[in-house]
Amino acid sequence: MKVTQELIDAFLMNDDKFSFVLHRVTGEILLEASEFMSDESEFDEDDEEMDENVIVIPQISSPEAFEIMVSFTTGQEPVVRDKLREILNGRKPFWNFKDTVQIIGLAESWYSFENDCAKK
Repeated sequence: MKVTQELIDAFLMNDDKFSFVLHRVTGEILLEASEFMSDESEFDEDDEEMDENVIVIPQISSPEAFEIMVSFTTGQEPVVRDKLREILNGRKPFWNFKDTVQIIGLAESWYSFENDCAKK
């Protein structure tokens, strides 16, 4: 996987339990797990050399992710657009939106759109 795609995937993770760092020298993306999952972490916070050579990869916020979903609906046929917007205004919008794009056959289009937005 290319580093660019790994950076995009890390950015889109949006999970409080995980964060990622980019090692400037090696180009590796390293997992920095929360204190509750410290045995999963690939990042050694006590290593000064590593600390100097890493950049924290930001993660998308929920409002940013929501805006991307809203933007995606804009390019859809009116019936699909209305259904997706109804879902976004309901309970569990993230979960239901992703389920619905899967069911109606737009998953590939959605993930491509989301990926392109994250790349920007």
